[in-house]
Amino acid sequence: MRYVCIDIETGGLSRYCSILEFGAVIDDLSKPFDGNAPKFHTYVVPDEGNTGQISGEPYALALHTKILSRIANREKGWDYTKWCHLPRAFKDWLMVNGFKEDPDTEEVKITVGGKNFAMFDRDFLESLFAGNVKFGHRVLDPVMLHLRPDDEKMPDTKKCMERAGLGGEVAHTAIEDAVVGCKLIRRGLGWHLEDLR
Repeated sequence: MRYVCIDIETGGLSRYCSILEFGAVIDDLSKPFDGNAPKFHTYVVPDEGNTGQISGEPYALALHTKILSRIANREKGWDYTKWCHLPRAFKDWLMVNGFKEDPDTEEVKITVGGKNFAMFDRDFLESLFAGNVKFGHRVLDPVMLHLRPDDEKMPDTKKCMERAGLGGEVAHTAIEDAVVGCKLIRRGLGWHLEDLR
């Protein structure tokens, strides 16, 4: 089974805040997961449809100063996609990587993995991607795979990483967090592949 681990960075928690960055990784659970997994990453540039401005909440915008600087200056070496073009660009990438378009709806249906996708990212993306990409109703959330009976609350990404034996810090960048999502899913399923590092 193939799924697509998706992560976004936004200007805040409200659905009306801007999407700043989008990252996705295709994981084929029948193969070892390595650095060659197909990846889609872009910074999201505002377009005329949303007045060319970025909206957000102060704490989130302060967290993402590096992302905002890259968007503002169009730093070389990164991809930038206008908000209105993101759904089609992502659909095209999925099709290049073997996903098929439904002939009736012209959408590509995918199973999604990712921390908080079902309760956060999906709210930002579902209506935007309508007509291009359809998210399956079941989501692979790695948190459930690292939950313990004595937890008083759901573990955050850092705690999941510790429990999975993955070092490092939470990156708060879309593509790195999507890669970590794949690793957490595999570790949570008990698939300790040597090339998981």
